[in-house]
Order: sequence, then structure tokens, then C-alpha cells
Amino acid sequence: MIKYVMPLLAATALAVATATPATAAAPAPLGPGDRYVALGDSYASGSGVGPLADPACLPSTQDYPALLARRLRLQLTDVTCSAATIGNMVDTPQQTLGGTTVPPQVDAVTPDTRLVTITAGGNDVGLFLDMVRFSCSHDPATVAAAPHLPGFVRFVFCQAADTGATTAALVGVETELVRLVGTARSKAPAAQIVLTDYLDVVPLLGSACPHMPLTGDELTFLRRTQVQLSVAVARAALRTNSRFVPAALLGAPHDACSAAPWTNRFVFGDYAQVGLDAYHPDAQGNAAIADAVAVATKAPLG
Repeated sequence: MIKYVMPLLAATALAVATATPATAAAPAPLGPGDRYVALGDSYASGSGVGPLADPACLPSTQDYPALLARRLRLQLTDVTCSAATIGNMVDTPQQTLGGTTVPPQVDAVTPDTRLVTITAGGNDVGLFLDMVRFSCSHDPATVAAAPHLPGFVRFVFCQAADTGATTAALVGVETELVRLVGTARSKAPAAQIVLTDYLDVVPLLGSACPHMPLTGDELTFLRRTQVQLSVAVARAALRTNSRFVPAALLGAPHDACSAAPWTNRFVFGDYAQVGLDAYHPDAQGNAAIADAVAVATKAPLG
């Protein structure tokens, strides 16, 4: 276990140590029937575990917000949406993969909201897109043969990865997450706010595997991006006095090359039934995040 988590643990600890914490009144404990709003992208919406709750944003009835709401007996408003960026959650309507336009996700947060979860930033830096594009360059047949995968999605997935854009985008993620939390808190001052980072998909140590067709350089780049994104989320949580769930740390032994993965590998199922499943959290991954968030909501802040 230690060999998997030490690189990420060290980077996150340094990030937290150098961030400036905020101060705010502690929110009240959650109770049955309290309103819960889930904000996030496809890693929060459960794309890949099905069945889909709607064909526009591709949320699953088994995503971690749904599992968490059932566990804590909360009233869930799930506005998570595949391909959403932080801007789509704050103030920019999103053109969904299903062809419709949805309002900024934070609009769903109301004064009576008592819990807000946020999983965001991955699309801003192109983490998932880089993974799939690298893999498609080595194994295009897997994408070409994907059942019911829309042609435009297939085209986007098999373009060349833009590593320069990813590196540049990482610089602004922390600030954007702070802006998102601030907007949510202004709408629901009494709400608990929980930020999660992303389950590790690529192994933190070692090489890639047949389930994840990558070169050594590509693996190194994605590994660095994963860690830097986790650091940005952890710092944003500390700066806003929000709770932080280290999904990457928890899932480090369960990457896509492990014997017991918490994410899907480089495979595509029936898009119409499960959405985008390659390199997304599987049922075990969603359950693990739900469990961790449930624990975090009961922990003291500070």
C-alpha cells in the first residue's frame, strides 16, 4: 500500500502546508431529508456504470451521489453532467453530449441546501481526454468498434493529445475551484461543501499494461497530471474551509492496471446504456467514493 500512495501523499501534504486556510462557521450536522446538490462531471455522474437517468448529461442511477443520498437518506438534486467544466458549474450553460443545453449547475443550489459535493477540474485540464487519445493512438480499433458511440465522440477521442494545453490549464484550476465553492456557499451558507479529487486511473508506479495502451512518456505525463490536479483540489478545499475527500489516495492501489481496479479499463460498452465508460469509475469506485464522502460529512472541520 505504502509504495502506491507515498508520491501522492507527499505532494498533497506539501500543497496543504503551503495553502492559506479559510475560516467559517461550522455547518450543522446532516439529517434525514436534508437537501443535497451534487455538482460535477462524468466522474461524478457515474457514466460507465448505468443505467442512465437521462440521455443528455448521462448521469447514472448508481453514481456516487445517488449511493450517498440513499445511505444518508438525503433529498438529492443531481446536476452532474458528462463533459462539464468548472465554468459549466459556475456560470456557463453547457451544451451536453446529448445535444441539449443545461444551465450552470450551481443554479440548483438553494438556501435550504445542506450538502454540496463537487468533483471538478478533470475536463478543464483534459485528463480523461488525454488518456483516451493516447490510448487510441496505439489501439484505434477499440474506439472504432465501440457500440453506439456517436461519430463526433469517436472523432474527438482519436485526435492527437494536446499536452501543452493540459499543462497550461493546470495553473488555473485551483482558483476556479475556489470561485465555484464561493458561489455555492453564497447560495447556501449553511451547507457542508465536500470536494473530491479523482480516482487514480494510471498506476502511480511501474509501467502501463495491456488494459491501458500507453508509452512510458505518456504514462509519466498522465501520472504527473493526476498528482497536480489532486494537489489543486486539496488546496482549494483548504482555502475555502471545505471538506476534502482524497479519492486518488484511496484508489491508488486500484488503478486500471491493478488486479482489483476501481475504474474501467480501455473498453467501451453500449454508449446508449452506460455512457462513457472507458477509464471512468466502475461500481466499486463509485461505492468507495460514496463511503468516503459519508465519513467526511461527519468529521469536524479544521
